[in-house]
Amino acid sequence: MPKIHDVGAGVRMYNVSHAVGDGMPNSKEDVLLVQWMLKVHFNRADKKAMLGQVWKMETLTGTCSQELIEIIKIYQYDANLNIRGARLKLDGKIYPIQVCPGLNQSPLALLNLSVAGHSKFYKAPAKD
Repeated sequence: MPKIHDVGAGVRMYNVSHAVGDGMPNSKEDVLLVQWMLKVHFNRADKKAMLGQVWKMETLTGTCSQELIEIIKIYQYDANLNIRGARLKLDGKIYPIQVCPGLNQSPLALLNLSVAGHSKFYKAPAKD
């Protein structure tokens, strides 16, 4: 079950235990959460075209592949382009929220905001 992180003012966000992406620990539970969140983000009508025909987020495997790393980079680029104040590195890595110096530098925090705005909050996203 993913960790739910309270960031203050009653705001809850999904959080990973360890980083996901290129050269990171990539625990199955953390990778599944990131895959699910990216799937929700890129299933939005205004975001589907960003992945084009090359990248797909259809199957959640819990395995960090080169494809997932590229999709994370596409998300990071999208956030920098479309979220005021976002300053994400285009490195294909998602760190736990508390590791980042601020929410505008946390891909996971910004991904949480996207999911919260376009999907319901699940206590157990794996059941979605």
